[in-house]
Amino acid sequence: MVIVRNIHIDIIRERKNKMLRTIDIDDIRQPLTEPKLELTSNKIFIEEELIKLRIILKMYYRSQPKIELCLKIKFRIPVSTEDIIRCFPDCPQHDIDKLTQDFRFKQDRQVFETIIDIFNRNEGKENKGDTLRKWIAMKTDEIIQHLNHTYDYQVYNQKNISDLITLYFQDMNTIKGDQKWM
Repeated sequence: MVIVRNIHIDIIRERKNKMLRTIDIDDIRQPLTEPKLELTSNKIFIEEELIKLRIILKMYYRSQPKIELCLKIKFRIPVSTEDIIRCFPDCPQHDIDKLTQDFRFKQDRQVFETIIDIFNRNEGKENKGDTLRKWIAMKTDEIIQHLNHTYDYQVYNQKNISDLITLYFQDMNTIKGDQKWM
C-alpha cells in the first residue's frame, strides 16, 4: 500500500508540475504545501479504491448481502441487525443475537462452525462451517483479483484487503447516516 501511495503521489506531483508550466504562478493564491498534497492524494486514492470495491460488490448483486455479511464476520467488523435482515429477512432474534456476537477472539473455523446453522436454515442447505469459510475466502480472492486487475502488480492480498473492506463498511455507515438526515 505504501508503494502504491508513493507512486500515486509521484503522479500527482508530476501533474502539478505540468500544470505549473501552463498556469501563471502569480494567479495561484494559495499553493498546496507538500503535506496537504500528500493528504489530498491519499484521500483521492482511497476514495477511488472504495468506488472500485463498491462496483465489484455490485457485480454479485444476488449474493451481495451474503458476501457483505460474511466479509464482516471474516474480518471481525461488527455486524448490525440491518446487515442480517438484508441477508435473511425472516431471521429470528436468537439467530440475530448469535450473528452479532463478538468474534474477535475466535479463529475462523470456530466462527463459521458457530454460524453455519443459521445460514443453512435460512438458505435451505446442509453445508458445514468449513464450506462457508472456504466460500467467503474464494469470494475474497475474486475481489482481490478484480481490484488488482487495474495495476501492473499485486497491490492487494489476503493481509491488506481487510483494511480496504473495513474502510468500505465505515464509508457505508457514513453514507447511511447521511441519508437518515436527508
